[in-house]
Amino acid sequence: MIEKDDEQNSSIVKALKVRDGSPLDVPMVKFGWSKEEGRHIYQGEMSKEDSQQRKIADLKHAVLEIFDGKTSMHTKDLQNGLMELFSVRDRTARSYITTLIEGNIIEKSKQFPSSYRLIE
Repeated sequence: MIEKDDEQNSSIVKALKVRDGSPLDVPMVKFGWSKEEGRHIYQGEMSKEDSQQRKIADLKHAVLEIFDGKTSMHTKDLQNGLMELFSVRDRTARSYITTLIEGNIIEKSKQFPSSYRLIE
């Protein structure tokens, strides 16, 4: 997928689906127009910090879609939703849940121990 980055006047290429891995762990690369060369040129990979922020933002958007207005969700349902949305395996979906917890987007439900809830 190619996204426009207005801040740096470039385009960012990121993976949507990968074989046996996580598309969120594939480095994102930047391309931009060079007036001197009269063509698009490779501008390098995005920094680890930018990639991590983008990963958390993508996961947050996905989890909001998966929760779809619900206040809490069973662990298996959340895991299955992530697996379906990102076309990943269960181990990768579990690592996404860990990333969501570390990013303060979700937390274990105190009321239902085998569930997660969105942090408001």
